[in-house]
Amino acid sequence: MRGVLAALSLAWLLSLGAQALTFSGEWNLTLQLLPVISIYSGSLTLQARFAPGWEWQSESTLGSAGLSYQNFYLSGFLRDLFVEGKVYFNAKELRYRRAWMDFELSVPTGTITLSANHWASSAEYTSSHREKYGPWPCVNVIPWEEAWCHVGRTLYVYGPVVGYERPSYLRLHIGRTDFYRFEVYISSSYLSKFEEAFGKNFWEAWAREERIICVYGEIKDYRYTSDGGYSVPQISLSSVSNVSVRGCCGFPAGLSCPPNLIRWFEAKDYAGQTVYVQGPIVSYASEGGVANRLLRIGGGGTVPNRLELYYAPGFPDWFRSRFSIGKFVCVRGTISLVGGVARIVVDDPGTFPIWEGSCCQADLLPGQFLNWRVALDFPPLAVTVDFGDCSVGTVFRRLQVAWNGLPFPCCGLFLDAGLTLSKCLALEGFSFTLRELFLPCCGITAILSGTLAQESLGLTLEPRWAGLSGCLTLYGDLVWEESRIGGITIQGWSISCYVGNFYIRLVTALDPDAVEKKTDITFYPKEWEYVKVAYTGSSCCGEVDYELEWWFGDAGTLFGLQRVRMYLEFPISSAFKVFSKAQWNFTLSPPLQWFNIGWSLSF
Repeated sequence: MRGVLAALSLAWLLSLGAQALTFSGEWNLTLQLLPVISIYSGSLTLQARFAPGWEWQSESTLGSAGLSYQNFYLSGFLRDLFVEGKVYFNAKELRYRRAWMDFELSVPTGTITLSANHWASSAEYTSSHREKYGPWPCVNVIPWEEAWCHVGRTLYVYGPVVGYERPSYLRLHIGRTDFYRFEVYISSSYLSKFEEAFGKNFWEAWAREERIICVYGEIKDYRYTSDGGYSVPQISLSSVSNVSVRGCCGFPAGLSCPPNLIRWFEAKDYAGQTVYVQGPIVSYASEGGVANRLLRIGGGGTVPNRLELYYAPGFPDWFRSRFSIGKFVCVRGTISLVGGVARIVVDDPGTFPIWEGSCCQADLLPGQFLNWRVALDFPPLAVTVDFGDCSVGTVFRRLQVAWNGLPFPCCGLFLDAGLTLSKCLALEGFSFTLRELFLPCCGITAILSGTLAQESLGLTLEPRWAGLSGCLTLYGDLVWEESRIGGITIQGWSISCYVGNFYIRLVTALDPDAVEKKTDITFYPKEWEYVKVAYTGSSCCGEVDYELEWWFGDAGTLFGLQRVRMYLEFPISSAFKVFSKAQWNFTLSPPLQWFNIGWSLSF
């Protein structure tokens, strides 16, 4: 049936365009010459205009291993309604990636746009999507008291900080301080980054006011041998982006656990009862001269609260290979006490009820996301409303309101402002741009803009003067002290300017990882400063582009220079361009990483 519909659709489209079918395209190819000759990348774009106002486009992307990506685009008019859409495929892995479609209607005072965007997984959700649609929403969130039922899963967990340990590392106690707590662990190697983000000794204020935090990571089982032995669920953090003090947005993970489920260190309190027990395999041990007769869960022979599985002939090799030391398992059996230690007797390891992982099943999201957007643009006001579906039903997500050209209360200034509200975080972000700002000297004007988004802050100053324009941007985050903003952490800055045909940019990164996330620059290890000089000029057949980029750092050579990149593009004709690009990394030997040439041909 689908084949018939596709054939009818194709016949209809061809009938519409039979009188005016035109083709065009573009072929781009990049060849790597050094250190080895190979095809680095390539693309082929084909366009067909098959009816008045309608266009179809195919984009094929090549890599060194052949065809990598295949995309299709379609646009046209249905009377006054403009329709366009695009679908993306991974040709190498033969899978669908994402798609979008827009319907735009022009009315006398503005435009109304309805759009749909679909992503097959979070891996296809890029930084530009996060900037436009907010953080990836299709995540599972659980309260801290359920964390022990999800060992081995990567989830968001929220709960109040009620205590901490601070020798050299930091260990936060969430929910409780006894054996039944949830823990967040930060090693001493990363702790300074968290203090930069949340303030000096932030854990003291968090514990004092029982601050609810949200953390993301793999839930692991952390064992203690003190107090008879016990273990707690724990997430280890190394990135500030994986903890938030502003809420945990997502969907609950449906939980289905067997009856009479206990933790391994509780087993000896259930003598004579048939229960499910979960915990880590710690060791195999001999007894009565028989090797591997005991399997110990939770602790070794010196841990009183351990659980032992007993098999008289000794556990065979295949069993020990499958259920190796360190694996987290779920077992079912009747508890007995032998010498004060909990024990389950195994009659046949081939039929004994033991499973890898948690005893509990979780109903997790499938990982795809559909966003519906309604955009009303009636200058100077623009309103955008987003609704989302993570395969559990459509819900309201975000509201964005923007106003352009609002007169400022003084000095003849004009203000552009934007406000973003979300269902989960309430106030998610605020942005402003102040135009026609006169500086106190030399006829210089400037544009001042800023963004406040969740826990980050950005400020940009763009001065203009007699043919010279520039931009100063500060990158930073907010520092939270208790429940208020206590300050700003400066992570770096950028200075750029245009002088005639030249563009100059300087970026200094006090925190290269953070600046990377806020710019289009990639810093290699130990790099922290970036300089770019670009030139655009005219020739007989089009524009000539030349770019030089330098990266400086602690591992550099002369003046700290670590890396250089070059790009040159010039036209041979109006339809044919050639280019060359190369990179040298002076921390390597030899320093030349690649030297490429290529071309772009339009037809």
